[in-house]
Amino acid sequence: PSVYLTATRHANGRDWWVLVPRSYPPDFHLFLLDPSGIHYQGTQTLGDSAKYVFAAHTCFSADGSKFIKNWGSGLYVYDFDRCSGQLSNPIHLPYDSTYIGGGVVTSPNSRFLYLFNFTQIWQYDFWATDFAGSRQTVAVHDGFLSPFETGFFQPMVAPNGKIYSISSSTNNILHVIHHPDEPGLACGVE
Repeated sequence: PSVYLTATRHANGRDWWVLVPRSYPPDFHLFLLDPSGIHYQGTQTLGDSAKYVFAAHTCFSADGSKFIKNWGSGLYVYDFDRCSGQLSNPIHLPYDSTYIGGGVVTSPNSRFLYLFNFTQIWQYDFWATDFAGSRQTVAVHDGFLSPFETGFFQPMVAPNGKIYSISSSTNNILHVIHHPDEPGLACGVE
């Protein structure tokens, strides 16, 4: 079983979809949360399997139209139907990195996907004709220690619209993307 669950609001504006991916088999458990409780909606099998996932991260785009998982065998992006709760149109983008579990997050306007792989932050543009080819490096870790390596890890969008990222271990460092709705280096990673 997997613990990489995430949720997005149902198209009705009241209920919530909760999605729990598993690595093997490559399926997704779907739950509907409404005023009467949580209801299991079954599984959907879609995409490739990763037989072992040590570290992974999942998220929905801010508008709920995309489900993204940074998984053991690369980045996976799916369209998500907020009415039916069904995934479709899987895209798999393998990438070379020693660190697979840094995290994924989308910009508040849902245009940009940020992939954190501990040593780099990559930005993808959902509006680009060639999504896979839109990848830009917007940050490279400089090796700073405090007291351990302060790589890019587990990003989240904050209420102020900025994206914050912790470092692994017991560091006292946060990274911030000041303008995540802007393309390329204009996003302002600090």
